[in-house]
Formats: sequence, C-alpha cells, structure tokens
Amino acid sequence: MSTSQAKGANPLDNEEMLLVLQQSLTKKRVLIVDRHSPARDSMRLMLGALGVTLVHGAGNSAEVIRQVKANRFDIVLSDFVLDDGRDGQQLLEELRHAHLIPLSTVY
Repeated sequence: MSTSQAKGANPLDNEEMLLVLQQSLTKKRVLIVDRHSPARDSMRLMLGALGVTLVHGAGNSAEVIRQVKANRFDIVLSDFVLDDGRDGQQLLEELRHAHLIPLSTVY
C-alpha cells in the first residue's frame, strides 16, 4: 500500500488524470513551429485529442514572428531545425529579447 493510499487519499485513475489534463489545456493557445506541414498537422491532432482547440502553426521563423505579434501563446512547440538558418533555441532567444513572448510562455 502506498503512502497516499495509507493516508486515505484517492489516487486518480488514468481517465480522471486525462480529464484533468484536458480541462487544464482547453483554453491554452498553442503555436506549433515545424517546417514540415504533416508534422504540424499530426501535432494539431494529438493536441486536439487532449482538448486543445486554440492551435496555430508556423513553418518558418518569419511566420512565427508574425504569429506572436498577432496572438499571445501559452505554449510554443518548436522543431529544433528551421529552414532559415536558425534553430529553435535561437528563435526563442530572439523572441524573448524582442519581448514578443512573455516569460510565462512555455517553449
């Protein structure tokens, strides 16, 4: 018997954990950065299964900059290798340096 069970705590089962996760992600705005549109589409489907509906996509750094100027994102999921000579880390540093995404954005 685990410590949490011994103290009378009710551990969440998998379905309850999924429901809690879905509820916490429902209103999160996500930007997917990948140069391959099928990869962006797959990520969008996976996020949709978790209840995320506010999903945007970008295929390169210029698109990312346009998107973050127009929208506030809670989460940015970025490929490391980008087409324009930058990598995901460089893009993050540029976005933070230009104050285009808040520190609270998960990248």
